[in-house]
Amino acid sequence: MDTIKKLSDYAIVFGHSIRFIGCPKTIDNDLALTDHTPGYGSAAKYIATVTKELVRDGLIYEMQSVTVIEIMGRNAGWLTGAAVLAKSEDCEGPDLIYLPEVPFDVDVFLEKVKKLVAADGPIPEQLKKELPEADAVIAGLEDYDEALIACGSKLKVISRYGVGYDKVDVKAAAAHNVAVTITPGANGDSVADMAMALMLDCARNVTTMDNGIKAKNQVRPQGLEMWEKTLGVVGAGRIGKGVAKRCTGFNMRILCYDQYQDEAFKKECGAEYVDLDTLIRESDFITIHSPLTPETRHMFSTAQFKVMKNEAILVNTARGGIVDEDALYEALASGEIRAAGLDATVDEPPYDSRLCSLSNCILTPHAGAATKEASSKMSLMAAQNAVDVLTKGSCKFEVK
Repeated sequence: MDTIKKLSDYAIVFGHSIRFIGCPKTIDNDLALTDHTPGYGSAAKYIATVTKELVRDGLIYEMQSVTVIEIMGRNAGWLTGAAVLAKSEDCEGPDLIYLPEVPFDVDVFLEKVKKLVAADGPIPEQLKKELPEADAVIAGLEDYDEALIACGSKLKVISRYGVGYDKVDVKAAAAHNVAVTITPGANGDSVADMAMALMLDCARNVTTMDNGIKAKNQVRPQGLEMWEKTLGVVGAGRIGKGVAKRCTGFNMRILCYDQYQDEAFKKECGAEYVDLDTLIRESDFITIHSPLTPETRHMFSTAQFKVMKNEAILVNTARGGIVDEDALYEALASGEIRAAGLDATVDEPPYDSRLCSLSNCILTPHAGAATKEASSKMSLMAAQNAVDVLTKGSCKFEVK
């Protein structure tokens, strides 16, 4: 039972199956594994067997804790060990991976997997202590500067759990021969949904009315319809196009600002590619999906807010810093624009931001990817990226 309790923190169950990354098969909870099951070692069987007991006893459920992955062996490519890593939905910090020696002992290895949580102290301080012994790290939103990366004398890869990498000093990582990988596309639908939720909330004052009811104060502030309005998409990549496709259901005019034009997308959604000034001037709703770069920092500031419609709504689910938050505060407080919904801010969480005092600014804790589906996809991709770098020396999702 002690082993079962320990493993309850180190397995992800997909319905009734466990997926081992790197192998196309799944192990069903009802499948009796034998010593002759091709492609699986004793560690994999052990984890599968114990996980079945955990599910049966109700100790773990679908999408709890971390991903089970496989590290391919040195002989004939068969599985000689299983590592456990990736992000738990309720884990603030990263996971560190230590390559096991062959032969593999799952109990010994579980003791070497280190999960960092804020309850044990500041994550940066824990990283400084633990990183020197790590071969890989599954990174969250914590910063990885040159000084921290230099601590990882054995470190081979920083596998970002997500698509953004602005918190990682990529040049410093390259100088220390540490690969940086991301999980593109894994959270696209979830973030697009979040952008829609924020636009609707800002337009219909959902949060304001909810707060009023709970304070025994019935308020019905006048809202706006999204139907047949104009949507401006800043950064028409996978997520931006996802928002645009959703907004076609509202019969909205779609304006896009992007360096590249997707002709198929233009035909599908009737999208128009325009310059940024035109988008800002003509849009009723603006959704930001650009990376944070020197060129996009404060892309939306005082000058842009003065040009926007007075009833315009701005949503940012991309990166903090693209919006000048001081200028946004002034624009919202003065009524220069109607409302804003920010899932990305300069300081996260933005507890001390002046924006917290405004009822027409919705703030969320960078939770666009916080869905069951996105967590599953990102966990698998982040784990696979780490395995690829550790076993092959490269990864197709490596940041160059």
